[in-house]
Amino acid sequence: MNKIAKAAHSWDREPDNWYVEPSWVTKRLCEVEAFSGRTADPCAGMGNTIKGASEAGVTIEGHDLRDRGYGLL
Repeated sequence: MNKIAKAAHSWDREPDNWYVEPSWVTKRLCEVEAFSGRTADPCAGMGNTIKGASEAGVTIEGHDLRDRGYGLL
């Protein structure tokens, strides 16, 4: 079995492992995968996941330990 070096990725590690996806990614996911009932994003960050899911008609709420601009803590 080959071992992969811990530094094998091509980017520097972000503080708090904060990686941001654009809202269209979540919207597209919700177009091909069904979500029912209430959905929560415990790492809402700037709200991109919330925005994309809401645009796709998913009932969702978001929270985060850090205020990154979304507004819910």
